[in-house]
Amino acid sequence: RVGFNETNVTVITSDGTLRHFNVRYLRNPMQLTTDLSGEQSVDKTVHFGSKLTNEDIKDCELKIKEDSKQLKRKICDGNVCLELLGIYVKSDAMFYRLIVNNRSDINYDVDVLKLYVRDRNKAKRTAAQEVQIDPVSFSNEVKTIRGQNSEDVIIAVPKQTISKSKFLSIELFEKNGGRNLNLKVKSKAIANARLL
Repeated sequence: RVGFNETNVTVITSDGTLRHFNVRYLRNPMQLTTDLSGEQSVDKTVHFGSKLTNEDIKDCELKIKEDSKQLKRKICDGNVCLELLGIYVKSDAMFYRLIVNNRSDINYDVDVLKLYVRDRNKAKRTAAQEVQIDPVSFSNEVKTIRGQNSEDVIIAVPKQTISKSKFLSIELFEKNGGRNLNLKVKSKAIANARLL
């Protein structure tokens, strides 16, 4: 309306890109839409839950890939294995290095990868607490692990430790399949995370 004070709008798109627009009233605007498809690529990615920038996370991922010490926690089903190679910490983020090894000839199509903090002992007639952890970033968005191949994935999550009565559950589900993997990580392994 006439007399509208200039303001701004900030939009964060589903890919994590931050866009900023100034908004003001014009009686006869020359342009009604804004086409951003030709916009030059500038890294403005926002990571919620961490003070680390995109470059910081990439640096951490490189250091983790170069690390020769490995943790070796593993779960297998139907010739597909999910293995935890290491847990690392920097600032307010923790990094889990995973490898998915498909030793079968059938491709493994990833449906979803989830992380939960769960109670170790479920007593009868009591409520069990389960908290999902939302990753800050993935080094590699794996969709398919081809037969006789493996994929390395580093997941960044907000830093947290858990009590001895709980464990971290890393779940990998196969799309239209039954080779679902659930890797349990004890609180002690998380408390011994290596500093980057």
